Amino acid sequence: MSTDLADRVETYLRGALERPELQVTGLRRVFGGFSRHTYIVEVDEGPALVARLDPEVSLLESNRTVEFGLYRAMADVAGVPVPVAVLDEDDPGPLGRPFFLMHRVPGTASQEQLLPSPHRDDIGRQAIDILGRIATCDWHKLGVGDLLTEPAEPWRAELDKWEQVVDTHQLGPMPVTRAVLRWLRRNPPPPPRRIALVHGDYRTENFLFDGPQVTAVLDWEMAHLGDPLEDLSWWMLDNWRYDRERPGLIGAFFPREEFVAHWERASGLTADEAALRWWTLLSHVKANAIWITAGHRFALGETGDLAMPVIPWVYVNQQEAWMLAELVAAGGAPAPAAAGATT
Repeated sequence: MSTDLADRVETYLRGALERPELQVTGLRRVFGGFSRHTYIVEVDEGPALVARLDPEVSLLESNRTVEFGLYRAMADVAGVPVPVAVLDEDDPGPLGRPFFLMHRVPGTASQEQLLPSPHRDDIGRQAIDILGRIATCDWHKLGVGDLLTEPAEPWRAELDKWEQVVDTHQLGPMPVTRAVLRWLRRNPPPPPRRIALVHGDYRTENFLFDGPQVTAVLDWEMAHLGDPLEDLSWWMLDNWRYDRERPGLIGAFFPREEFVAHWERASGLTADEAALRWWTLLSHVKANAIWITAGHRFALGETGDLAMPVIPWVYVNQQEAWMLAELVAAGGAPAPAAAGATT
C-alpha cells in the first residue's frame, strides 16, 4: 500500500465526508485501462471506494466531471447498474491530481474468469439488455443534455473527431485507415431514428459481473450523444472476441446474427446492415486513432510508460487488416488477389 497516498486519501475523506475518525485500512492500484489511474480504497466503516485520478498522460482526452455526472445520471435508469458516485474533486492538492470517488461494486471484468464461467451466456444476454436500455434511455429527462452536446449529424461529428486524432498523431503510413476515412466520408449512413446516449467504450471487460449477474457498467469517459449503432459496432470489433477457440463469437458471447438480433429486441431499434457496416468501419478507425495516440505521446517523450509504444506496434497493422476486410465487404475496395493468382 502506498502509505503516503493512503494518508492523503484518509485526510481528504475525513474532511469531505465529515467523519473525523475515518480510517483508510487498505489502498491498492488497479492496473488496466489508460484513461485514469484507479485505486481501491478500503475504509473502516461503510463500503469500499474507488478513486479515479487524472493521469499525467492519458490515451484519451476526457472530461472527468462529465464522466462523474454520467455515473450520477445513469443511477436513475432502471436496469443499468452503475457504481454510486460519491465525490468529484477538481483541486489537485489533496491527492496530487484531480479525481472522483465512487463506491466499489463487487465483481470482475476479467476475460480469464468470463471464458470458463458456466454463466457466460446469461452474462452476455444481460450485458446486451443493458446496452439496449442505454440506447433508449430518456437522456433529456436525466439531465444528460447539460453534460453533452447533441450533434446535428452524429456520423459527421464522430468522423471529424477521429480523423483529426489520426491527423494529429499519425507517425507512419496508414494506407487502409486513410482509404477507409475517404470511403466513410463519401458514403454516410442514414440518420439514426433517435439521438441516443452512446457509452463510447461498451464492450466485454468494461462491465463487472459477479457469478451470473452483471453488477456495474464502468468507464464512461468516452460517452457522448449520437447514433446507438456506434456502441453496437464498437462491441462487435474483432479486438474484443476473446474466445480464441471460437473467434466468431462477438464479445466472446454469441454469433453475429444472434448478437444483433438480441440487441434489436432489447432496444426496440433496427440495426440497418449498411449503417452498421459504416459504424463498424468508423469503430476500426477510432481504435487505430487511440492506438497511435499512445505511440505519439511516447515518441514525444510525454510518457515513459513502455505500454504506450507497444500498443500501436501490436495493434495498428492488425486493425488495418480487419478494416480492409470490412471495406472489401462494403464494396469500397477490390478483393485482394489470392496468393499465386495471375492476371
